[in-house]
Amino acid sequence: MLSLTVSSTGVKSTQIAVLKFLALRGATKHSISISSKKLAEKFSVSQQSGSRYILNLVDNGLIERSLGRRGQILSLTPKGIDIL
Repeated sequence: MLSLTVSSTGVKSTQIAVLKFLALRGATKHSISISSKKLAEKFSVSQQSGSRYILNLVDNGLIERSLGRRGQILSLTPKGIDIL
């Protein structure tokens, strides 16, 4: 997937697309469970790329992540919500 930087926020378009996907699944209001494989399938990338998307969002303070039994538990941070 093409990854352009959105100038006003410094956030890449791919990151915004992932944030939007997570928000539509409810991650702005509560934590959601999703595997990096499922995220990768949604964006037509490898599982490793899906995992990297998540880790980049965590590193940038846009989402919070913990590990669950069947995937990762994710929620958007206030900073992530502001980006949207």
